[in-house]
Amino acid sequence: MPKFADVLVAISVEEDISAVEVSLQNTMDKLIQWAQKEGMTINAEKTKVMVFGDVINEVKVKINDTVVKNVKSYKYLGVVLDQQLDFSLQVNYAAGKAKRAMAKVGSLIDGIQEVYRWILVYSYTSR
Repeated sequence: MPKFADVLVAISVEEDISAVEVSLQNTMDKLIQWAQKEGMTINAEKTKVMVFGDVINEVKVKINDTVVKNVKSYKYLGVVLDQQLDFSLQVNYAAGKAKRAMAKVGSLIDGIQEVYRWILVYSYTSR
């Protein structure tokens, strides 16, 4: 039976970006060793690295011989994170989802007679 682990996070807080890079690479190397011991592999294409803060530098982390892609934003457990942690991308994402949901509800309501529409709106707002 195949094994897999999903949604793993490694965090490093250091004084400078080169120390962060070394710390993350050491953590990645340990993770690779653990995965191999457990009969698993790390998918370098699905793995991403992101530096938080005003730092414009990217870090170089490798999985075997593949350099992990640096990203400016990432959706983690349904929340869109960006480098500044200002959550504007998350707000835009959530607002877009809400607009699409309301459009679907609106299209359902259009075909309902007026009395049933009032009941539907009343039952929705009374919860």
